[in-house]
Amino acid sequence: MALTYQYIDSDGTIQTADMTAEMISADSDHRVMLSTNADFISNEKLKRTRLLVDCDWTQVSDMPSSVKTPYVAYRQALRDLPTHSNWPLLDSSDWPSIPKV
Repeated sequence: MALTYQYIDSDGTIQTADMTAEMISADSDHRVMLSTNADFISNEKLKRTRLLVDCDWTQVSDMPSSVKTPYVAYRQALRDLPTHSNWPLLDSSDWPSIPKV
């Protein structure tokens, strides 16, 4: 299975093409560099912290359980992100979904 990438051609059409061996190697090298880059890791932790702060209101003592309970699981999933196998190189699907309450 070939790895692909997308680009916009001169007509504005989105095209898909196979990655070359050099592109795959460069992408791999970039991912290795990011996985150990302190600034990148710090930014990922900051994103996670912002998401936690944004839903602090859901955990007050007088919040109905219909709101509080789904957010307990969401907040725990956010706290667990640094143990995720892809950390810190998380795909958008690796981040937990905000509960719909």
